[in-house]
Amino acid sequence: MCNPLAATAFDDPADARTDDLREVEFAATLVVAYQPQMDLKRNRIAAVEARLCVESGGQFIPSTGHDAVGKSAAHNLGLTERCLLLACNARRAWRRETGSDFPVCVPIPPAVLEHPGFVPLVRSVMQQCDLEPRLLELEILDSAFASQRAVTALRELCADGIRVCIDGFGTRASSLRSLTLAPIAKVRVGIALVRAAESDRGAAVFLRAIAGAAQAVGASVCATGVASQDDVRALNGFGHLLAQGVLFGAPVDGDGILTLLTDRGAETAELPVLIL
Repeated sequence: MCNPLAATAFDDPADARTDDLREVEFAATLVVAYQPQMDLKRNRIAAVEARLCVESGGQFIPSTGHDAVGKSAAHNLGLTERCLLLACNARRAWRRETGSDFPVCVPIPPAVLEHPGFVPLVRSVMQQCDLEPRLLELEILDSAFASQRAVTALRELCADGIRVCIDGFGTRASSLRSLTLAPIAKVRVGIALVRAAESDRGAAVFLRAIAGAAQAVGASVCATGVASQDDVRALNGFGHLLAQGVLFGAPVDGDGILTLLTDRGAETAELPVLIL
């Protein structure tokens, strides 16, 4: 598929052409960093999240340009294409080298999800990377489900076998309805809710309602921002949850995930920090 970032008209004003070139140069500096999502009960990797980042001093800083306000639709779609291509190629390499069977999870900005070129883009990337659809998981903000165009796009891709994850689940009144609009494989909640649920009865009831609703449609629940053993203990009190956060390691490049898998044995890689 033609990269939309590269399409500029010859009769554009000079400042517009300069902006286009800056966008292309910015996109070329971005890399994809990965962080595992852990299955706490089975003590193994359940998924790996991919994010566009700027690498600085050996650290990966998430890019704010993936859904930049004021940027062109082509800019945002082009960055999404870059993230998908790099993540899907990495996922294919991990499977080839280790036989691992978990999905790679790629965040999709709401504006990109509504773009008419989004569904063809995803299908084109999957074909280029020769990746099984079930090994790609699209991470969608809960708020995106307010758009019928976004819901239609997700249904089409789910019919292809691609997985969908809802990020920020429970942050709006109609969150539970989102579970009925498209086949959902996973929902993500912040660790702050889990921490609050330990001492606040209302928060505990809400968290259990989320877990129950997700289970009813066959979806898993992942807590993000897990940073301590206390967080793991809190999670263990609310059933079979997945966890993601710095406790399990800082974001790494694709080779870092491959090293983790080969050193410890495919997705059954055990991380000794877990208290089960």
